[in-house]
Amino acid sequence: MDGIWSMATHFPLNRRPFWLRAHALAMNCGYIDPQPPKPCPIRTGPKCLRTRYDALVVGTGPAGSVLAYRLARAGLNVGVLERGRAQQTGTFPESPGELLSQAQLWRHGRRVGPADGLFDLRVFDDLMVLTGCGVGGTSLINASVSVVPDESVMGDRRWPTAIREDPEWPHDFDRVGSMVGTTPLPDGRRVDKLTALEAMAEAEEVGGVVQRAPLNVAFEDGFNSTGEYMTACNGCGNCMTGCNVGAKQTYDRNYLYGARRLGASVFARCSVQRVEATAHGWAVVVADTMDPSVQRRVEADQVLLAAGALGSTEILLRSRAVGLDVSPMLGQRFSGNGDLIAWGFDTDAHVGSVGVPGDSGDGWLGVGPTITGMIRGTPKDAAQDDPGVDAWMMQDGTVPVAFARLTPLLIAISAILDKLPLNEGPGRIRDWLRSLMDGPYAGAVGRTTTTLFMAADDAEGEVVLAGSGIDIRWPGAGMQRSLTEGGRRLAAAARELGGRPVGNPGHRGRLGNRPVSVHPLGGCVMSCDAGDGVVNDRGQVYAGAMGRHVHRGLYVTDGSIIPRSLGANPSLTIAALAERTARLLLLELGLDPDPVEPVSPPEGSSAEGTAPVVVGPQVRFGERLGGHVMVDGQASPITLSLRVAVDDPAEVRRDPEGTTLRVTGTVEAPLLHPAPMTVTWGTLRLVVEDPDQSVGHRMEYRLGLRDVAGGRYRLDADKLILDQPGMDWLRDATEMVVAIHPEFGDPPEQGAIRSYGMARLAPFDAVRMGLSFRGPQGGSFREQAGAIGSFLGAFALPMTGAFGKVAVAGKELRDAQRKLERRRELALPEPTRSWLDRNGTWSDAMPAEPVVGLSRFRGGTAGPVLLAPGFGMSSDHYLLDAAAPNLTEVLVAAGYDVWLFDYRSSILFPGAGTPSNLDEIARLDWPAAVNRVRSEAGAEEVSVVAHCVGSATVLMSLLDGLEGVGSVVCSQMSAHFDVPGFTRLRARLRPGPKLEALGFTSVFPDRGTGLSARLADLAVRSTPLAHGERCDSPVCRWVFFFYGPTHAHANLDRYTHDRIAELFGEGSLRGMDHVGAMFTSGRLVDAAGDDSYMPHVERLKLPILFLAGTRNRLVLPSGSARSVAWLRSHHGPDLHHRIELPGYAHLDGLLGRRAHRDVFPHIVDFLGDHR
Repeated sequence: MDGIWSMATHFPLNRRPFWLRAHALAMNCGYIDPQPPKPCPIRTGPKCLRTRYDALVVGTGPAGSVLAYRLARAGLNVGVLERGRAQQTGTFPESPGELLSQAQLWRHGRRVGPADGLFDLRVFDDLMVLTGCGVGGTSLINASVSVVPDESVMGDRRWPTAIREDPEWPHDFDRVGSMVGTTPLPDGRRVDKLTALEAMAEAEEVGGVVQRAPLNVAFEDGFNSTGEYMTACNGCGNCMTGCNVGAKQTYDRNYLYGARRLGASVFARCSVQRVEATAHGWAVVVADTMDPSVQRRVEADQVLLAAGALGSTEILLRSRAVGLDVSPMLGQRFSGNGDLIAWGFDTDAHVGSVGVPGDSGDGWLGVGPTITGMIRGTPKDAAQDDPGVDAWMMQDGTVPVAFARLTPLLIAISAILDKLPLNEGPGRIRDWLRSLMDGPYAGAVGRTTTTLFMAADDAEGEVVLAGSGIDIRWPGAGMQRSLTEGGRRLAAAARELGGRPVGNPGHRGRLGNRPVSVHPLGGCVMSCDAGDGVVNDRGQVYAGAMGRHVHRGLYVTDGSIIPRSLGANPSLTIAALAERTARLLLLELGLDPDPVEPVSPPEGSSAEGTAPVVVGPQVRFGERLGGHVMVDGQASPITLSLRVAVDDPAEVRRDPEGTTLRVTGTVEAPLLHPAPMTVTWGTLRLVVEDPDQSVGHRMEYRLGLRDVAGGRYRLDADKLILDQPGMDWLRDATEMVVAIHPEFGDPPEQGAIRSYGMARLAPFDAVRMGLSFRGPQGGSFREQAGAIGSFLGAFALPMTGAFGKVAVAGKELRDAQRKLERRRELALPEPTRSWLDRNGTWSDAMPAEPVVGLSRFRGGTAGPVLLAPGFGMSSDHYLLDAAAPNLTEVLVAAGYDVWLFDYRSSILFPGAGTPSNLDEIARLDWPAAVNRVRSEAGAEEVSVVAHCVGSATVLMSLLDGLEGVGSVVCSQMSAHFDVPGFTRLRARLRPGPKLEALGFTSVFPDRGTGLSARLADLAVRSTPLAHGERCDSPVCRWVFFFYGPTHAHANLDRYTHDRIAELFGEGSLRGMDHVGAMFTSGRLVDAAGDDSYMPHVERLKLPILFLAGTRNRLVLPSGSARSVAWLRSHHGPDLHHRIELPGYAHLDGLLGRRAHRDVFPHIVDFLGDHR
């Protein structure tokens, strides 16, 4: 099924196979999440990978799992790569032999042991690092402590300002906690080692209060947040070698499990070698972990590295070696998080800090989770810039059972290296020998504490490539003050219990004085710019050595980006950073970072789901649809036998969008339930507008179902009615997508999809439906016929947009007159406005005859930018309040001083239709505007972003000698013009002079509702349009008729499309005629048709970016390609650039629902590169 789900978005809707159409329509209808009923299976090796994904996540630890879940939940096609293997509960090691078989040891860039070994130990000259390798990452072998670092750590100025001042940042920690089920050890479960920790806190060098550690561990049986069943912890103490009980909330069992249920594809034993930029995003080179010669190249729009401090840093180092431009800080500021481990040998009481086999017995085994308590420490005299006296944390620990038999020997080696006198008396020697003979649970070892410590190191490690792996260079890593202070506190804690302090053997004498870190951080640290770090606060990778420019679509989000040691377990912070990155990324993509749950039963239905009683329906009819749905991965037939009741046909006609019809009947789906299910409540809405669809609407069915066993479900079904010519309307009206959800009770996830598919009204059933219509009960034939006819007329009204009927032109014209309410407040400062009249006088109030208008939005000190609109419009289109941010908001947020420019033909002006041509705009309006901005802003140069005729006229003005412009972005028009044949024919006919001879000076949309307006609209409908571009907006049709196809409807949301009526207005016939002259000649000419501009090409020796939509059929994109070639032939290859915008037409490049992520970044980057 995973392959089917991922293919759904790669076919045109009307050509997709049945199952693909069902999925695509379900997503378009917006009421179901794109999730199969069961988790997608984990596949092995790169051969299983598809060639492209929306997002590719590398790594399955805390960060990777969070990203996979959030992106899949938002509807993206997500692939997840993991170098290790999938580890099942019950297969984790519990003996030294099993542990060695799952371990890999790296030294000097060479590996010993299996490449997918769970325990990945790296031995460097200056330190050792242990990480996890498997689906779930290091969470498989950590203690599952989920703790927020100390305030002094989180307030450190090494964190970017954007994070420290983000009000949502603390809530990201809360989101993680709720997802992973964080909870402390229950009060009723005491363990000896927690009691020992409480005694350690009494030591003067330790101090502080013991808190029960917040753990991602289940202490009761039940389902977790994403539907995975958890078994209660039995206290075996083996968290750090893998939980064989099924109680540990590793990230593969919550976030990643949820991502798989939402359709994310997870691939094990896939090692990422490098990432490369492509023309359409990113390519990732993936090798088989067990056979690196087997490789696959996979592309994605978004690549998110979450492979850990070692893995992500290594991937970027390899990528830099083959050309990726990144910050020179890559590999720097590596931290071991100040990790220490020590033992308190032979204390005064039994401690029980050695794990036991998970199947040792029923009930609580008494050792407890690996960590149960913690002591926080922040000395009162701590200086924020002194890593030796920063925040620290001490925790109890447990030696897992796989190490149990080795524990006496390990402590003996440590004791000898510490010169601990074991010959102080025969009693101690006898206890020691007893421990060696009887195992680790008796004698001195049974009275030995294991204590863990974290503090602030100096984060001065450097990660570099070495051989087939990496090396970490960190001279003096083991001699830092923080480790010395930690060792002193650990020793005091051991003595407080009457024990002898014994340190980590790897951190002593002949073994190289190497600290051991299980919490590696840094290597790709975040910062405010590339001079101090590798990524920004969102995890976006900086492009280059300085500045804030980033590689769009390339992220690092894991422990490698944390800019300092935390003095606490880092997994929660890493996951919270991933939550923040996902949230901001989805907002940038125009997606909801937290999609709403499926809709509830309609208001008025009772708790049992019974429909409210309504007496006396005026019209009744039956509808029978059949098809198939997927139930638990199998196809099941489905039959809907429905009865629809219409209480007031007149109300349906008056308000088809606000009227709800009642539905009863039965639904049969044998694989869901063997007997027919009864519709206990049901509604049908004939017209539901989809804000993400610029044309068409939905017919929405919502049904409550009950089976004979008492189980309850909700069925959601939609018919997507598109306003298209031909016979597509017939398929739209007879085909529905279906999803069935558990409504109450047994399933662990309320609202999860149980089945999905498609149903159709067969031709014979359509005939039966027509014969089933009944009018008011007991009414005469005339009354029944009148009621039925009234309803059918009302039902047909919303459908007629698909036919292009003149009968509804009046309603459409009335709709076009509506003044839309503002959708949201713009994120802009208050503007200041100034106006130029025909006498050349500037003023703050609009004069009677304005020729230039400027609206200033002060955003910052990045410099002034002048924004010019197209023909028959005004600068208001740069202030559109759709859901996504407009270009003005984006530029103001980037720090620019933004000026909106209205030239003499702007529809804001009373004289917009006054006869004028483009020469007047170029030679009079542009110089006046540029000089005014330079004067008011105190700037030598102004940057320009212009659209359509605005682009043509600024080029004309520059060629005419305009000065003071530093760079230009030309949207959709250039100095050369290639146009379709129909447009060229219309230009050659020169309608302007003919209309002027009849007394007209301008063209404008007739927004009247009378017969003349309807007839004019009928003529406008004759415009030949591409499939999918015909719509129900008369102003939109008028724009396409007079100007050409200014937008692709698929790129506009409903709100923007409805605003077309306000964005376009009167246009001067002479201006249109001038544009036609340029279309005919194929280049910039003056109003007389003379070549007075192009000979002065030397005046265009400045940076210019041309944006060209690949679907632009008003001005073909090949024209700007000719302009770039022409300019480069005179000025070389460096000044002039061109970017094609895939899927965009003309105006939608600025107003499209995804323009803020597809187009605006190109503009911002270009302006930033040429300040």
